[in-house]
Amino acid sequence: MSTASEPSPPDHVSSDPLPSDPLYWVSEAVEAYELPLLRYARRLLNDLDLANDAVQHAFLKLCEQSQEHLQGRVAPWLFRVCRNKAIDHLRRADREQ
Repeated sequence: MSTASEPSPPDHVSSDPLPSDPLYWVSEAVEAYELPLLRYARRLLNDLDLANDAVQHAFLKLCEQSQEHLQGRVAPWLFRVCRNKAIDHLRRADREQ
């Protein structure tokens, strides 16, 4: 019995973003900060699903920003947006009780 492997994409096609991609810097930020943000949000929320939501929200908001606007302040900006979303979740939970 032979196993067929998936065909590989042509050499010129890459699943990795290229530096010419306008959002390349966002994918670099995801690689660098996703896990630290998730740990931070989980500490704040004590809930992995809500923490994932807060982190995803932060990266979606990052996509709306220009790299020039953040001027090398990506990490503090991400943590602030993540914290604000976590606080929104906590406030919503308080109102629902």
